[in-house]
Amino acid sequence: MAFTEEKLVVDLAPACDPPHLLLTSTAPAPNARLHRTLAAGDQVRALAAVTIGGSDGCSPLPGLDVLFSDLRSVPVAVSPLPNAGGVRGGQPSYAAQQGSVDFHFDYGFAFCLHQSDAFTKRGFGSTCIGSTCKGKVLVYSRGLDPFVWDRKRNRGGAIICPGGGGHLLCLRCLDAMYAGGQPFVSTTTGGTAIDRGDLFRKYEAFPASKELKEAHSGQPAAEGGHQFFVQRRDLAACPYCKESRTSKRGRPERKRLSESGPTPKTLGSVAILGELKWSAVPPTIIAAGFFLLPQLDVNYRLLDISLRDGRPVNVPRLVQVDHLGNYKCMCGQRACREHEVGFLRDTSFLDDWWQSASKEVEPPFGSFSGGKSFAREVTGPGLGRVLPLDRDGHLGVPLIGLNAEAWLGPQLRAFVTCEGADDSPAVCVLAGRSAFCSRCSEQERCPHIQRVLSITGEGDGVQIGPAPEATRTDVQRGATNSDRRAERSALRASGQRKLQVCNDPVCRKPDTKVPCTHGSTLEEWECLPAAALDMGHSHKVIDTVMSRGGQQVTSLCERWGDEGVRLRDEVNHFCAPRPVELLSPCGRPWQLERRLGTLTMAGARYAISTYRRVCTIAPGREAACCSVAYDGQEDGIFNFSGTTLISHGLLLRNHFAAALGASHSLNFDANDMATRSLEGPDAPRLDDRVFDAAMQAFNELAARPRIQHVCGRPDCAHLYTSEVQAAEAEAERAGCPLKPERTEGSTSNLATYAFSRDKVVTFDGTFFPNSSAMRDSSEAILHSICEPDRGAPHVAGGFTPLSIGGVRPSNVPLEGIDCPWKFRNGLSELKPAVRAAAFRWCNFRKAPAQGSNTPLSAEEFVAMRQGLPANPYAALLHALLIPRYSWVFGHIVTLKLLRHLLLEGPVDNLGLAYLTNDGPMLAAILRLHPSGVVQAGPRQYAFPATLRPLLRDIYATNLLCFEPSANRPSASGLSPLAALLDATEHLWALERERLRSLGNSGDPGMVYAEQRGFALKGAANALLFELEVREPQCYGSDGFLREASATYRERVGAVSIYDFHPLLYGRPQFTDWEDASGRGKKGSEERLAQHCGAPNPRSSKGRAGTFIACCQDRAPLGYHWLKGGESVSDLGTVLITRFPFKTLRGLTIVEDAACNAQEWFLNRVPQLAKYMLFLVDRFHSGPISCAPAGAAKRYATHTCSPTLFIDSYPQHDHTITTASEGINSGLKRSAASLQQITSIRRLMSRVTTILDTLFERSKYAVFQGKNSVESSPLRELIRASR
Repeated sequence: MAFTEEKLVVDLAPACDPPHLLLTSTAPAPNARLHRTLAAGDQVRALAAVTIGGSDGCSPLPGLDVLFSDLRSVPVAVSPLPNAGGVRGGQPSYAAQQGSVDFHFDYGFAFCLHQSDAFTKRGFGSTCIGSTCKGKVLVYSRGLDPFVWDRKRNRGGAIICPGGGGHLLCLRCLDAMYAGGQPFVSTTTGGTAIDRGDLFRKYEAFPASKELKEAHSGQPAAEGGHQFFVQRRDLAACPYCKESRTSKRGRPERKRLSESGPTPKTLGSVAILGELKWSAVPPTIIAAGFFLLPQLDVNYRLLDISLRDGRPVNVPRLVQVDHLGNYKCMCGQRACREHEVGFLRDTSFLDDWWQSASKEVEPPFGSFSGGKSFAREVTGPGLGRVLPLDRDGHLGVPLIGLNAEAWLGPQLRAFVTCEGADDSPAVCVLAGRSAFCSRCSEQERCPHIQRVLSITGEGDGVQIGPAPEATRTDVQRGATNSDRRAERSALRASGQRKLQVCNDPVCRKPDTKVPCTHGSTLEEWECLPAAALDMGHSHKVIDTVMSRGGQQVTSLCERWGDEGVRLRDEVNHFCAPRPVELLSPCGRPWQLERRLGTLTMAGARYAISTYRRVCTIAPGREAACCSVAYDGQEDGIFNFSGTTLISHGLLLRNHFAAALGASHSLNFDANDMATRSLEGPDAPRLDDRVFDAAMQAFNELAARPRIQHVCGRPDCAHLYTSEVQAAEAEAERAGCPLKPERTEGSTSNLATYAFSRDKVVTFDGTFFPNSSAMRDSSEAILHSICEPDRGAPHVAGGFTPLSIGGVRPSNVPLEGIDCPWKFRNGLSELKPAVRAAAFRWCNFRKAPAQGSNTPLSAEEFVAMRQGLPANPYAALLHALLIPRYSWVFGHIVTLKLLRHLLLEGPVDNLGLAYLTNDGPMLAAILRLHPSGVVQAGPRQYAFPATLRPLLRDIYATNLLCFEPSANRPSASGLSPLAALLDATEHLWALERERLRSLGNSGDPGMVYAEQRGFALKGAANALLFELEVREPQCYGSDGFLREASATYRERVGAVSIYDFHPLLYGRPQFTDWEDASGRGKKGSEERLAQHCGAPNPRSSKGRAGTFIACCQDRAPLGYHWLKGGESVSDLGTVLITRFPFKTLRGLTIVEDAACNAQEWFLNRVPQLAKYMLFLVDRFHSGPISCAPAGAAKRYATHTCSPTLFIDSYPQHDHTITTASEGINSGLKRSAASLQQITSIRRLMSRVTTILDTLFERSKYAVFQGKNSVESSPLRELIRASR
């Protein structure tokens, strides 16, 4: 008899649910009332053992007892009426013939395998595939939920075979299988056969006393007892589900209907609200004016929460009501402003639309006040809604009511937490034993997750981040087919399954019978769901023809012609690859399927036959779950839908010629070509929606998220910071450290500080006018990389004597200078001829009758020197350092050689060569003054006595440019420059005394003077040498370059693509020169924009700009988005925040405004500027501009010193300085395509693709994979060069 157990219902179901009729006996006779109850629309439940866990996903195993705590009320499959007759003659059923009084079925195991849909149309198959039924007759009907066993085919119950995801085998076929000598075997005992009587155990439960005991077959239920069967859980797959169903190969496959019709966006707010109600995590009120809303796509279709590699995706977002009553999205994404949530206003008129997480929400639609801290659960135990995680770690169908109460396994729980007024609310998700937060990047320190774990009490066993891979049990079992099938299914579901396939055209033919011998050319494909374009499997790394750029944009299949397509179709060329394994990932055999398809090219359309390999369709399933299809990548064909094949040339010939910056342009449009090629009396049209989807798919395939090609020339290898560090670390681990770089040599070696062609980086910016990307709403929230890091220090001072107008730094007092070099004075009065000659020597380009840029000849220089007034070196020095022009003669090499000329004596040819490469102006004059005629040995060079004071002033001024403390007293009492002054005055006086008193060198006074000169020279050398080679003070624990804050990293990461140069430091603010935005301060004396007569920068309104760094071979090193106009501050910020000091040592920087960039560094980090050489490229330097006539104002000839022109340096005779201009030219050819992109993110992705494609055609281009470790070609170059 069936009855209503009121007490049990109260324990198992919410109070609001109606009473449920519970099974009390396993015999069909007492359950006649259940059919009347079911016909009346009432619910029927079964008390069953539901224990979810164990090695195979469900327990108990043999020898493991069922406990009363394992009992739950689950949906029931109603047994047929007793002794139901057959179709003909009223013959008794099989159960009646066997005299069975029990109906054998394990409801709990069915719930384990299929959760809530075990007894619905999506559950088990309705036919038995045993030897008697043969899958031809129904054993139950699925017209109602729960299903009812068929009265005409009463088999006395069924056993659940776990093979193929679970199917039913009636007891009649089960007995026939055992009679035929094919018993079930155990997966835990190494394949031991299981007796027929050991397949089921019968139990009886007494809820009143919480007693559970084993019952005998046929024994009626006692009063207050509930009977149920428990099936063994260690059964291997039956022999029927392992055999291929050849009879179903010819059956046409039923396709799953895709979403079609108008979108919710077009239907209005009512359709959008109805779409949201389908979410697994329903819309929920968290607090007054604070809501949790599921994700929607651009068409307002639901993006429901799911798990990908153990990590939740499409996590619901938070929405709040502000003080004005407007709904505002709080998801924190960059495009958050694009999320329109105004349709939620209509929910205030709908009753019971929102689910509430708290009963204390009044009023629900008032403004949100975020001052309180809270943690509220949205989905989980006690809320009547459970999101179960199945055995493969995937999210199952939501369970509600008693189904949720019956679930004992892992589940997904969602929380909304807030830590107070200073914290932004976050959505935290517990996926089994893993925790995730939508707000915090460092989740191991996330306060939101810690709060959730403290509330739930699960802190000890929960892992922060992705869950670890599932491990095998300690029990080593025999590898049966069922075990292998379960392992493949789990790997496929987790996205870790890879397929080894042979894609050889001969081997993949449908009629091929010979074994595959292409083991060395097998391809690894990733297993994807069959619903993805109806193809199922595709390459892990897509390397299509159009992504390689150049002339190969034209499709390969265009060259086949009519005959080529016909011949390939005859040999079944359009066939799926041949998998190496005989079984598909789901464990079923592969079978071949033929379909009629079409191949559309630029000029014709052909009917072809396509073949794909699918898994054998499981009983009760509607479609195959595994599929391998011909993808056509090796032939330049896009397999759009499994039967519609489109050539790359048709889709992309014109589109990507513009998008990728190809050197040619065609005079037809791809869309028109597609329309013409598909016209015909019986040809179906490829409509705009399908064509646009195909174009979008190709755009995504061609977009490169990172720069994939690097420069293969050894001179450029050490410019890639991350690869240099990785190569050095690998060498250290291997016990063979690399040799130091040239710039890391001895401090006494001139080669350590010399600038050469092996370290050159060029920079330049480019703009695209009238760009649609500037209308992107996210542009307003983007930040320039020049904006200082709020966590970085504020730096004052940075004064050098070459600053405009001689401005005193804010942190340096006037007193304390013990030498004459401090500030500039005005230009002394000179005669016009002498003035012109002096200006020509310093190459001040605005001088009248300047002649040429060549240095003065010996006669001209002597005439100029003789025409100077009594204090010649001071007047000439100030002529060289006139206001508004700041440049220096040399760097560390020049300082070392000048100090040698002042204190030690002449230099040889080698020293003159080093001086030529570092201070070409001084070297040109020094070459005119050999020290004398030398018959043997190298020639010596030295400045005459009349020029040595001028040389000393030049040295002192240069040293002060890089080391502002050179004129401040040191610990010894004198400043380095004062020591230089004392030493040179003494040595020069001693030299004059020797000339006057020849023959009296033994005088005691002369001996003492020589000893004192030696001591003064040694002291000056020691102090000056320390300053010359001193490394910048900005690094280290006391420096102002420190690790960037998380906020600055996020801001810079949104607008920067520097894959090989990670962000090292936060950008400080230089308060004397800049405002809070990092741009030039109006009140400062720094006038970078007024250098060299450069025109005023144009307005950046409507112009999208990028600032690009590359090597001299046009290999892009990275770029960033220009927020506002282009400035040398962009160049300086990139160098000081991304390039380590090791890379900056000896680096030559080429830029069209190098004069401004050099002053930018001299005013801010002068000690770092002495290690870098700033040069103007050949396009913008020289006496005549190389720019077109119409761009004369834009590319004005520089009027700064020739020491900033690259042609002044012999070592850079063959250096390519227009690499950035060449890249800009390639981008300009793509301007028409770039101007139409409306998203900044997509624009940057397209720029990355263009830069990589342009360099890809270079002979120096080397492909650098994302996951390259030991096999990186760049690291091999670094190791070989060192």
